Amino acid sequence: MDGCLSDARKIVGQPMSLHSIMEEIRKDRAFYDESGGGVTFSGGEPLLQAEAVQELARRCREEQIHTAVETAGSVPWPKIEGILPWLDLLYFDLKHIDSEAHRRYTGVPLELILANLRRAGECFENLVVRIPVVPGVNATRQTMTQMFSFLHENTQVRRVELLPFHRLGLAKYEGLGMDYAMAEIDNMSKEDCAPFAEIGRTLGLEVRVGAG
Repeated sequence: MDGCLSDARKIVGQPMSLHSIMEEIRKDRAFYDESGGGVTFSGGEPLLQAEAVQELARRCREEQIHTAVETAGSVPWPKIEGILPWLDLLYFDLKHIDSEAHRRYTGVPLELILANLRRAGECFENLVVRIPVVPGVNATRQTMTQMFSFLHENTQVRRVELLPFHRLGLAKYEGLGMDYAMAEIDNMSKEDCAPFAEIGRTLGLEVRVGAG
């Protein structure tokens, strides 16, 4: 069925040129100057449109607008490397450290992500690893210890953010008529994640709970 009789489903978003996007970005220039913030390219995976994101980041840098990218890292290294000169901050997601589990939960292999994370840490200083903490997926002391140990022993990353799981995506899935696989998973609080943060801190990592 192509239509929706209740008009509950709507197409959100529209094609935009880089020029139009920059015009939208400039509208908030006063806010950036006041808050010290800027533009974050997120998604989805923004580096699936790496050339466009790189050009937007370059234009923002020329206008002294702070730039950040949040990536899952599952793209060829040149897509990441190409944007680094125009970034002020790189958020790099890490969801699991076991290859089989990572493929099962995300549908993509882990090896490329870990290789990109190592390389990014070697050539870009302002890098923060973000770990979504999800019950039944990675929210165990063993898994968190392995993840932190990998970062400590194999990368130059020193800053980590733990992001407690929440079900805020449920309404979006319902609006799209899709099943939400995490509907029965309990939300996590910052307090739930505090013991995991301590594991990383004992290894000398700077770990905070919640997005910075």
